[in-house]
Formats: sequence, structure tokens, C-alpha cells
Amino acid sequence: MLLDWKTATESNSSHFEVERSINGFEFEKIDIVKAAGNSNSISSYDLTDRLPIKGMDYYRIKQVDLDGKYTYSEIRKVDIKTELPLFVLYNNPSNGSGIIIKTGITSSLLGIFDITGKKLTEIMVQNHTQPINLSALPSGTYTAVLYKDAKVIAVEKLVIQH
Repeated sequence: MLLDWKTATESNSSHFEVERSINGFEFEKIDIVKAAGNSNSISSYDLTDRLPIKGMDYYRIKQVDLDGKYTYSEIRKVDIKTELPLFVLYNNPSNGSGIIIKTGITSSLLGIFDITGKKLTEIMVQNHTQPINLSALPSGTYTAVLYKDAKVIAVEKLVIQH
């Protein structure tokens, strides 16, 4: 989901925090975009929400000034009709260096299982983008399971090649 916006002028702007909600009331920051700072001309910005949630998503932009003051944009709603991945593993296959999980579901757990189904590790996912160190695992194919409240949310294959 490509999100884009423009500003006509900016004065002492620091950054924009792009926020998403599934109910239109409780918003979570999904990313930060650096602002131009000071500008008297139109500035264009964009951000791709790689993990929008199926159904109605609500977005708003928090413009933060250098002094910490902020204002919010109007809330925009988007009806996501297609099923999208609930999490994505970047740097997969991995050469043993860190994996990055991106998800719209925070306060969840990511379990890593071997091919026999044995759980090798469990990682608390607190942020929409979070690095995960799996350097202790040997080369092989694993299953990454994202779950929340003891319910499986999504499953992805993970390959480590040292």
C-alpha cells in the first residue's frame, strides 16, 4: 500500500510518523519519514506500508517539529480487499547473519521450529520492524511461526545457509 502526501510549506519540521489503525481510534506508528525541515515550496513524501491488514485500515500522519510539538493529519481510510502476508522475513535465506521481521502484529511471539517440529527458540515481537539474531542456528530449513494469544497467525519458511 503506497501512502503519499505533500506539504506546501514547512517550518522547523523534524519528521513525519505514519500511523495505522484497524478501528480508527487506536493508532500504531508503522514508520518514520524525515521532513525537509524548512521549505517554501511543495515537498512530496511517500511510504509503502508492506503489511496492511485485510479489511478497513485507517492512516494518519503525525508531523513532528524540531521542538517536539506535533500536529496530526486528517484520518484516511482504505479498504484492503486482498489477503496479504501477516509478516515478512528479510534476509531470507540468511547466511547466518541477522533476520529482520516486519509485521503489522506487535506484542506477538515468533517461534522457530526445526524440520521435526521441535521449537528451537521463541522471540517476543514488540515492534513492526525488528532484527532477530539466529546466528546460533546451523544451516538448514526452519519454520517461523507467528502467534499471538496462543493462536497461530501465520507461518513462513526460513532458510539458513552458513
